[in-house]
Amino acid sequence: MNQKFPALYKILKTETTETNHVVSVEIDPRHEVFKGHFPDKPILPGVCQIEMVREISQQLLQKRLFMGQADQIKFLKFIDPTVDYIFQVNISFSGTKFSATIANQHDEFLKIKGVFSAEE
Repeated sequence: MNQKFPALYKILKTETTETNHVVSVEIDPRHEVFKGHFPDKPILPGVCQIEMVREISQQLLQKRLFMGQADQIKFLKFIDPTVDYIFQVNISFSGTKFSATIANQHDEFLKIKGVFSAEE
């Protein structure tokens, strides 16, 4: 499954329990997206964070997914890739529903809940 933002991040480790997946991710602070968002103060765009959740979910479930519904999206803190370049994407699934967070040991950056459907 191809990433929409190739080389923006790499997966370092995945830990899976019966109900939850914790995926450690490393962001490349030199990626092109940060040149425009923003040149003097880079932050990881929200759309990239949401897409990262979808892409990682696709890898975990081994199928192409479409985010059909987002019940809740909360951006709690900016992700500065020069400081917060390693973090965890926590995802749990219940049927087609999902819940995810992006966080590190000190901060929570994103909370999202929604519904995935398989792409045809």
